[in-house]
Amino acid sequence: MKIKTLSSFVASLVAGTTLCATSGSALQQEVDAARRAKKNSVTLTQKEYRIPTGVNLTKFKDFTIDGNGAKIVITNPRSQAFVLWNSTDITIKNLTVDYDPLPYTQGVITAIDGKELKFTIDAGYPRLTPELQLNYIHIFTPDGRRWKENCPDVYGKLKMLSPDEGIFTMRKSYDVEIGDRFAVNYRSPAAFDINRCGKVTFEDITIQASPGVAFLSRYGHGEELFHRVKIIRGTPPTGATAPRLLAGNADGINIASNRGGVSVRDCEFSYLGDDSINLHCELMPLVSKVDEKVIDTVYPYPKSSTFLEEVYTPGDRVIFVRSGDYSVIGEAKIARIEVSPRSKAVASQTPDFFPVHSTRGFTVYEVEFDRPVNFPEGSFFYVPVSSAQGFEIVNNYFHDHRARGLRLMSSNGVVENNRFERLKSCAIALGGEFNWWREAGWCENIAIRNNKMIDIGWGSMASPDNYVPAVVATFARLDQYPGFYHGNRNLEITGNEIKNAPGAGILLNYCDGVKVSDNTIENVLLSKGVPGRDKGFKDPTPVWIQNSVNIEVQK
Repeated sequence: MKIKTLSSFVASLVAGTTLCATSGSALQQEVDAARRAKKNSVTLTQKEYRIPTGVNLTKFKDFTIDGNGAKIVITNPRSQAFVLWNSTDITIKNLTVDYDPLPYTQGVITAIDGKELKFTIDAGYPRLTPELQLNYIHIFTPDGRRWKENCPDVYGKLKMLSPDEGIFTMRKSYDVEIGDRFAVNYRSPAAFDINRCGKVTFEDITIQASPGVAFLSRYGHGEELFHRVKIIRGTPPTGATAPRLLAGNADGINIASNRGGVSVRDCEFSYLGDDSINLHCELMPLVSKVDEKVIDTVYPYPKSSTFLEEVYTPGDRVIFVRSGDYSVIGEAKIARIEVSPRSKAVASQTPDFFPVHSTRGFTVYEVEFDRPVNFPEGSFFYVPVSSAQGFEIVNNYFHDHRARGLRLMSSNGVVENNRFERLKSCAIALGGEFNWWREAGWCENIAIRNNKMIDIGWGSMASPDNYVPAVVATFARLDQYPGFYHGNRNLEITGNEIKNAPGAGILLNYCDGVKVSDNTIENVLLSKGVPGRDKGFKDPTPVWIQNSVNIEVQK
């Protein structure tokens, strides 16, 4: 999503956010007291904690917080609820997180004049402020139960007329009517902000609001477990009669630059401002060659919040790809990585390589490989082991949210026995967001089995510029289309039930070696035009094969 505060959002999303200060709250005091007493757990004693900033777990080891059913209400909508920093073997369980005031507001469309939407803010929800004069809104049905069908992301400009009303001027005409409800949200730090951590476990946690990603993890080196976690809307705030529209302002789980596997089981994700789950590693540019084995690369975030040298280790496999179609041009192994002494000379090129880049700073790394890397400057590379490989996503319910259910740019995983309903984009996307977001990489060794996917893609799937125009889509986001490299490999898509979508049931694009069998696909390709036609897609079928080889399709 393109948003007014994109640079600051991406800085927090990719590089990690600033640690919240220790609040001195009763909750922090209970945690700190247990640690001073050299206990390895604390059971919370209050039913509700209202605190301005979250719990800070810095350099904790082998520690459990049992919420004992407590509700934690953060009273600063720009703060995290929990910060885990350089900690390992941490478990947080049995609690609910909410925000008051909420980190978004909402209202109803009262009049329409051409592309101008006049609106009022719902009673009991935060009043309009200048920082909410953003360039997008979410449109819901008049009863607030669902995102509105056949209404893609609505872009334009919000103008505040008073704290209670405003006008949103749409960039183009969208299917919006008087009485439709809307939400507008900024994006701020994550509710759970996890940096440089070993194994972490989250069990029986409910999140009812989040100012950014619900769980954001970077630079990890251990397994991350999410079991029986729910992201669902809470009850209306005091003085409100309209139901809440959002449960989270961005993704549910977003993990990158992480060497550990991920387990997501028996969870529920709903009413999110973006994807449910995003797993990826960083796409790094080959900016300049120092010698035949040594290069400089740049990362568009400051060293104070960047720790790739802790994630990339000697012996790690590196894949080099060509700019443009991102075809693989070679491999090597890391021998050494450290901050480059040529930072000032290299950093000026950062905007050339990152369409979305931060204004907060940069880090230039010198990387040495185990062999000559005779690839042109301007190529890219990524380190597959840092994409949270070895994931399992099993027995979850994904429903009623913007964007995609799963955005997977990792390998060696299974997606099984999940239910997906009423998502604005595709249910499962496999492949690299190479262009624009610079998220890698190609996907290998993934099984998608026995999932149910119903009423998917009624927000954006039919768009002519959609590059994932199917319920299950393998893809690559490229500089130019079509591409012809077959980088998504050894995939299995079996036993799934797919019903009701404007696009295809399954899209196999840029693949080599896929088995498709025993899937039930009904009532798809309902769009009048060809979804994704601006990206070169043509001749759609329920199982749609484009630019792929070695595909086995069985009934």
